[in-house]
Amino acid sequence: MNRHESYFTHHENGIDLDIFETAAIQSLMRLAKKWPRETLILFGGAGASISVRKRAADGSYFVQQEVAHIAIPSDGGDGGDRS
Repeated sequence: MNRHESYFTHHENGIDLDIFETAAIQSLMRLAKKWPRETLILFGGAGASISVRKRAADGSYFVQQEVAHIAIPSDGGDGGDRS
């Protein structure tokens, strides 16, 4: 089944999602259950991707503490529409 042949599910707030979008969200929800919240954070400030940052011993985090870059778009934290 390719993306164009996929069926749609209805999200709780009225947004239609295809099966691939639904699966991606479910995957993130499973990841959230095992995420090491005390030591790693996700940061989406750039908008084009998300970075994983390691917390310092005092709980702070900085760009110098970036340990991975993930090519998942984010709104950059401003909440604006990027269309």
